[in-house]
Amino acid sequence: MQIYHNGANGEINNTTGDFTIDSANAIILDADSGGIQLMDGGIKYGTFGKNNDNFHITANRQDGDMKFFGNDNGSSVTALRLDMSDQGWAHFNSGIAVGNSGATSTFAGDVTVAGTLTAQEFHTEFVSASILYESGSTQFG
Repeated sequence: MQIYHNGANGEINNTTGDFTIDSANAIILDADSGGIQLMDGGIKYGTFGKNNDNFHITANRQDGDMKFFGNDNGSSVTALRLDMSDQGWAHFNSGIAVGNSGATSTFAGDVTVAGTLTAQEFHTEFVSASILYESGSTQFG
């Protein structure tokens, strides 16, 4: 292992094996520029950053998705994929739940339901829109 500093920048090189940082307490990364870059073979693929008081997580590869993985009862699952080639379109593996029953969800585009839409109450207000029924029946009580 080599530790190097040229008076302006420093670097630690480990040319073989893994490199482990083990601490009895917290591991602190403090970059005064506000950015921490993740690289593989010198190619940046991700960044943790700060802009004003906002925390940013960036996928730096063109059209490279962001994926959130987990372990569901012993099986690996992709819980969420953010598709950067489609402006961050979110693909959830199972479903989504909104915990605040008083919250309003807003959709700026078409809504397609490939199953059953169940609502305890259904309120609609149309300014300039239409409802299209392709198959099945509609019953209002």
